[in-house]
Amino acid sequence: MTPRPDPYLLLAEATGFVGYRDPHGAESAALGICGEFVPGNGPFKGEGVALRAPKDSLFFTGTATPKALRRLVGDSRIARVQLAQALRPPRAERVIRKAPARLRPPSGHPRGPASKVLLGMVDSGCPFAHCELRKGGRTRVVSLWNQDLEAASGTCAAPTGFDYGVAFSGADLDAFIHAATSSDGSIDEELCYRLAGYEQVLHRQTHGSHSLGLMAGARRPRPNPDCVQVFAPLADHFDSSSADIAFVQLPQALLDCVSVAAMERHALDGFRQILDVAKNGDYEQVVISFGYESWVGPHDGTSWFERAVAEMCNPDRESQRRPKLKLVMAAGNSRNRRAHAAISADANGQATVQWHVPPGNEVPTFLEVWLPAGPDKVHMELTPPTGGSVITSGFGEAPQIWPSEKDAQMCLAACDEHALGSANRVVVVRASPTHNWDGAQGAVAHGIWTLHLKRLASNATNIHAYLGRVQGDPNSARRVYQPEFVRRWGQPDERDRQYTLNGHACGDKGKGAVVCGVFYPGDFPYAQIRDDLTNTIVARGQAAAYSGSGPTRGARQSPDVSLPMEDGIYRAGTLSFGTRSASVWRMSGTSTAAPAAARLYADGIDPTIPNAPIQSRGSKPLDCPPPMAAMPHKPDPALGQEVLNL
Repeated sequence: MTPRPDPYLLLAEATGFVGYRDPHGAESAALGICGEFVPGNGPFKGEGVALRAPKDSLFFTGTATPKALRRLVGDSRIARVQLAQALRPPRAERVIRKAPARLRPPSGHPRGPASKVLLGMVDSGCPFAHCELRKGGRTRVVSLWNQDLEAASGTCAAPTGFDYGVAFSGADLDAFIHAATSSDGSIDEELCYRLAGYEQVLHRQTHGSHSLGLMAGARRPRPNPDCVQVFAPLADHFDSSSADIAFVQLPQALLDCVSVAAMERHALDGFRQILDVAKNGDYEQVVISFGYESWVGPHDGTSWFERAVAEMCNPDRESQRRPKLKLVMAAGNSRNRRAHAAISADANGQATVQWHVPPGNEVPTFLEVWLPAGPDKVHMELTPPTGGSVITSGFGEAPQIWPSEKDAQMCLAACDEHALGSANRVVVVRASPTHNWDGAQGAVAHGIWTLHLKRLASNATNIHAYLGRVQGDPNSARRVYQPEFVRRWGQPDERDRQYTLNGHACGDKGKGAVVCGVFYPGDFPYAQIRDDLTNTIVARGQAAAYSGSGPTRGARQSPDVSLPMEDGIYRAGTLSFGTRSASVWRMSGTSTAAPAAARLYADGIDPTIPNAPIQSRGSKPLDCPPPMAAMPHKPDPALGQEVLNL
């Protein structure tokens, strides 16, 4: 089987890797990649190639120069390979503030595990000096891998088995805390993070700090007096608020400009590094939370990332892995973002996709259109807001660039290949930013763009279009505005709330990560909430308006579990801590459900089993409140299993 390049690689090659390569780097600089070996093959070395994969794994990550990457595409040992380099927005990069070398303490010796369960998280912004993440004067964070290539390294290096970023042990972090502790015992948390050169936690609020508070902070009642929270009597159970933590910090360039394949590459590396920490630390179990999402992809469980996660979580590999693994992911927040359109061809074999490219956007945006496999030779025309086709292309032809390779504002690639993970054909459209900060390149026109599909099978159905998510780190300096599908006047509304489950989490239930959504509980202070997209009423006991609920294009019909992470309309989301010990803030989204569910697993509770007794560690089973029977409404099948015993 000879692999073919994914359409993102084709577009990158056609435009000279604009946006992927460091503008100050060499033309031959290595780029991030991910891929899959043909069964029976394993890691191998080659000029300009550095691949890494655990023993007996088919899925690799690594780097390759552009020439070496092209060689990999035709290598018989490779089943598929994808470009997985983080995009760089046009605006000048931020200067990462680094502490003077003389202030960095020497690397310390590893500490022994303080708990049997290791809590893992791949996110951004780990406040390791926070009072709720310290125990006995020492941080509970036993490993912190900052994947940023520009992170201040001091005397520390990348983790074993990886060649980028910098890893701090718990002893290293304790040394930072000790250096920032005054004679009266008070800790200057700001100084701790500056000593570590850890820029992401110089902000007061981070996505990772909020998630860590839900997963590993002190257990506290929900603060909304209008919501009665149900607690199970968890006497003599494992307490996650004292467990050790391993944290992986995603690169800042990736958070500034979301690139799905790069996110997947760094996330899988993070999962594997946390597993290494668990093995070396002799932990019995590791529970990992991952709250980021993808809005594009095949949505049927066949993507590279989903298959790699399924392999890692496969129960058959337990005998090869000392600590038991539970990986928890968010269901995604694209359900009410007009990010999916279901399309059908007319009697003449024609279909139209229209989407709004917003003004003032400083990052590229992507559209994917997935077509059924078939012999029909699809013809495409891309029309700008001002009218008149700018790109005319046939399916499978070379990538089309407008107006030129040096000034690529709109790019289109159509591939009948399986590198992205589906037997269906895919069309990828990349739009340059609509606002150029430094004027080095032209900006694409904002407004409603139209993709005309012709020569389809008559009345063809099962055509799905997805818009890529652009919002990344909430502390990013980039201005981003999410594109949306629009309704064509006089035509049926093609915007669809279905098929919006996180593109990272569409695999079959029980064969990979646990997928978590959010729902409005029966004691929600408002009986009904109007959703402005569909002009429908969302009632108690239904999925939150934003929560991806399925079905997927594969076998999965819903998330595994849904949790009540909304306190109200005016108290949106849930409360957790920031990066400083005295700060708290609210965050809404399914990325709050993932760490909350991960905490349940760490506490010995499987929320996906309805009415199951809670097995406390070292004691008899405890009665679990039956959430289904207690709810005064008919459960929404899109929720999976409702859980109230947080």
